[in-house]
Amino acid sequence: MLKDHSPGERSEYDNEDGLFLAVSYLENPSDVVCPHCGPGRIEVVAYLDATELKHGRRVMAAPEDDYAVVLFCRGCSRGAALSFRKPQPGEDRRAA
Repeated sequence: MLKDHSPGERSEYDNEDGLFLAVSYLENPSDVVCPHCGPGRIEVVAYLDATELKHGRRVMAAPEDDYAVVLFCRGCSRGAALSFRKPQPGEDRRAA
């Protein structure tokens, strides 16, 4: 469900928005839906190494294993970085 927002309002994405973006990305990485503006507005800006990002370093990476995807919405000018980690063999995904 898209959220209402006033024109020109440029707050940050909140936790609910982040979850919405993560689910949208996992469902279709080539068409992430903005929770404020709808489909067709989000761009994937970069893929970064998530481990390096935790240490404040931005290192480009492939979207596999431990990575962060940086998203930007052309509609509301909000940005987000979502971190994903590939489960290790035998790891219970519910515990991750």
